[in-house]
Amino acid sequence: RTMAGAVGSWRRGPMLAAGEGQQGRVYSATHQQTGARAVIKTFKQGREGAARREVAALQAIGGHANVRH
Repeated sequence: RTMAGAVGSWRRGPMLAAGEGQQGRVYSATHQQTGARAVIKTFKQGREGAARREVAALQAIGGHANVRH
């Protein structure tokens, strides 16, 4: 699915430097109510398996409570 500029309460910002690879793109993001900053990674169509593996790997490392999918 193509992002229109917002994901839930998060407003997508510009793509980060070196923010595009084989799997997808990485953007800065700002929470619309709190102003908190984060990073959103989008995956290209057909890369759902890669997205699940990456989320699982980050969650397994620990200390990544903000990893959401």
